[in-house]
Amino acid sequence: MTLHKRPGTMKNTLTLLIAALSLTACGPKECKIDDPSSCSSDQVCEAVTGQDKPSCFTPVRVTGKVFDLSTQSKDPIAGAQVTALDDNGAPVSAVVTTASDGTYSIPIPSSRADSNGTPVARKITLRAAAQDFAPFPSGIRTALPLDTGTATRAGGSGPYLLSGAGTDVGLAPLDQAERGRPKISGTVDVDATQKGVLVVAEQTGGTGSNNFASAVADSSGAFTLFNVVPATYSVRGFSRGVNYTPVDVSVVAGANNTGVHLVKSTTGTAALSNKVQTVAGGPPTSIVLAVKSTFNTLLARGEVVPGLRAPEPGIAPNVAGNFTIAGIPDGDYMVLAGFENDGAVRDPDPGLGGTAIQSISVRDGAILVQPSSFKTTTAVNIVSPGAGDLPEDVATATPTFQWSAYSNAAFFNLELIDELGVVIWTKTHVTTTQATYDGTTALASGGLYQWRATAYRTTSQGDIPTSLTEDLKGVFRVALP
Repeated sequence: MTLHKRPGTMKNTLTLLIAALSLTACGPKECKIDDPSSCSSDQVCEAVTGQDKPSCFTPVRVTGKVFDLSTQSKDPIAGAQVTALDDNGAPVSAVVTTASDGTYSIPIPSSRADSNGTPVARKITLRAAAQDFAPFPSGIRTALPLDTGTATRAGGSGPYLLSGAGTDVGLAPLDQAERGRPKISGTVDVDATQKGVLVVAEQTGGTGSNNFASAVADSSGAFTLFNVVPATYSVRGFSRGVNYTPVDVSVVAGANNTGVHLVKSTTGTAALSNKVQTVAGGPPTSIVLAVKSTFNTLLARGEVVPGLRAPEPGIAPNVAGNFTIAGIPDGDYMVLAGFENDGAVRDPDPGLGGTAIQSISVRDGAILVQPSSFKTTTAVNIVSPGAGDLPEDVATATPTFQWSAYSNAAFFNLELIDELGVVIWTKTHVTTTQATYDGTTALASGGLYQWRATAYRTTSQGDIPTSLTEDLKGVFRVALP
């Protein structure tokens, strides 16, 4: 039996076939993550969980404002540079410059959880710098993680925006005598395999000593070092697994240095293998390497090279014995144990080996002298203010500091540090677990401060420090009504 199609049906089928072929030939080209032109100008091409191919979506953006911390009205800072970094410390985008009203908007590459474009949560931090202002983070101010998974879309459409108090960055103005200093700007060679490049200008000559300036190069390799003290410097790039040839720069008043270019060298990198000993059953911890020229002895912190951490960046602190940090480029470093808010701190007891802050020097891909093993112990627990990772607002200029009792501690010594890292108050031999601020320096409304406590035990050899509060806790902001 022969089947015959009706003429109308044949015509409809042919029309649909022609339409399908037209879409195939003339439709939009395939979305490619490394090709911005493969999506419309207001969209980005990004990977989707469970899909073989990426798709075009409205971007995820971090928006905020950079403002002057010294003003009650939060006066905007125009021309500030803002960078977003991942949890490894590597840049996730190019540097953006704030507008005249201090605002900025940074697109954050983000994998998507579904075909609707819901962002997969990722942690980022912000860096900001501007002429005549102290950079952020610096002093006691640390960059707290932001979660892109909390980004929202106004009205259910448009870009995903992450904004709010955490994305507004206040910068503290420099003293009048420190303003108007030159800049050093340039580029470093980067590739897709790198985990970020920290650029540091280390003073090598001229008036004064131990001056430095630092920045993280953006995803294209561009960097700017603000407020550089006139002197001679070695501009160095620090990146895990890569060595850069330093460039000598002479900085003179009134003249910016531009076009500095750091190129990769063929020198290999080193690996640090060592051991952490946890005293009195302390919790596991992490180890990071900070460039020695940037290290603040009082605060016991400095600029950490992206990726130079044990365990690997993004993994919770888990070191309680042997560890290795590989890919260390030439340079001088402070090796910091128990630096993160993990319940562990460096054991401060000078009578025990391995309790001093350790350092290493790497030359031609080899560590010159291996450091001692590291001892950590359980931190003194902060109750208030500043028990969490975020600064805590206090509605008084005479706050009361509270902490938990510590085993074998006979007394505690306290200190209060302002946002530039200057100790403005101390109180010694406190035998209780609280003390009220009674210093002669008035705490400013809106000012950011950190308090710290050291526990001491009394022995026949004298008073011995036995533990500390966490390096990054105890931070509070005075918020007077």
